[in-house]
Amino acid sequence: MTPSYTNSPAITIDPSLDYYADVIFNIGSVVIKLFPVIAPITVNNFAFLAKEGFYDRCVFHRIVPNFIAQTGDPDRNGKGGPGYRIPDEISDTEFNIGIVGMANTGPNTNGSQFFIMLSDAPHLRGRYTAFGEVVTGFDIVQKIVAAESEHEIITVKIRTILSDYSISE
Repeated sequence: MTPSYTNSPAITIDPSLDYYADVIFNIGSVVIKLFPVIAPITVNNFAFLAKEGFYDRCVFHRIVPNFIAQTGDPDRNGKGGPGYRIPDEISDTEFNIGIVGMANTGPNTNGSQFFIMLSDAPHLRGRYTAFGEVVTGFDIVQKIVAAESEHEIITVKIRTILSDYSISE
């Protein structure tokens, strides 16, 4: 049964930090650098759901060759979500290969489902929320897309790295 929440999570991320998501599969890991400055609500939502284990056992339920691989639905049918919606955070980010964006059913209907770009798609710019980019493990995404069997996400771990700091004396 899919976990369901009443409200979107309170903002707990700190935009001064760099955030990474380690998406762990049985065949390897995909590391996504998240974009908290341009999509703080979305990154916060993604981090919350990851920490809750919401993405555990999800699969790429929708694959469009040479376009996108979509996941984030524990029901595995493209209709599942967290029980709430978050607004779009549209930016000038180009939807090039490796960009991670929120899947939706119309304006401001983002929830848990997201996609990874398998090729460049300039026509998506300004229409979807881009909130990250695959920095390592794109070969794992390609292997999953090419496989005839499903590969479940084992878990998603969020980690932070200080992006700007000073040492006080």
